[in-house]
Amino acid sequence: MFGVNLGSIFGGVRIVEDQNLVIEDGEDWSGVRSPGRAKRRRARGFRQNITTKYKPRPEALSMDDGHTLIMHPAMADQLRKEARRG
Repeated sequence: MFGVNLGSIFGGVRIVEDQNLVIEDGEDWSGVRSPGRAKRRRARGFRQNITTKYKPRPEALSMDDGHTLIMHPAMADQLRKEARRG
């Protein structure tokens, strides 16, 4: 979804959802059988079965003097739920 207009809820503010607004949340070592060996091999440049975890960025970016907000879809959903509760 790109460029959702929520004028009736937020008074003319447009929300643009962007999947790329994430921050690193650490590394997932659950796929590694031996962490010590993986650390040694990783230091030498060998690829290991370690993945990076990401989470949605908790804030929104503002454009057009606050009339457009850019945020991760999970944060936009959370904002909509809070707005409906009142």
